[in-house]
Amino acid sequence: MIASVPVERVDAFAPTAGSGGNAGTINLELDILDERLQFRIGVADERVALADIVPLARTISARIADVVIATDRRQGADIACRKGCGYCCQSHMVPLAVPEAFRLTEYIYSRPRDLRDAMLRLCLLAARDILNEDPPEFNEHGPIRTRV
Repeated sequence: MIASVPVERVDAFAPTAGSGGNAGTINLELDILDERLQFRIGVADERVALADIVPLARTISARIADVVIATDRRQGADIACRKGCGYCCQSHMVPLAVPEAFRLTEYIYSRPRDLRDAMLRLCLLAARDILNEDPPEFNEHGPIRTRV
């Protein structure tokens, strides 16, 4: 498994000039629902941990979600999803990418011992619940049913 990648950070619409340690810049343009999103991704001189790409992925994902939500709202759709809601995380199995799992692990282990232990207990309880359930059925779009 790859333990590190050369990506340093992403600055949406911001130049990376003058930020030390960059070996270069990757310009990324995405066309999302006819809206062009531009990103400049600084590439570090040294390798960084795989978990360090999570802020990059979150920045790109958030910008894409903003465009999709704004488009849906202009068309009259009501979007139940809200920042900080947590409903999906508490009531559905939400998949994590490997970098997200590494980042979450780093976060948990950076907490004070009592909080870290409580978080780990919750993770183990959730894992036990998941393992005691029948696996979901899948189609080309993902799970057909989710845990409630």
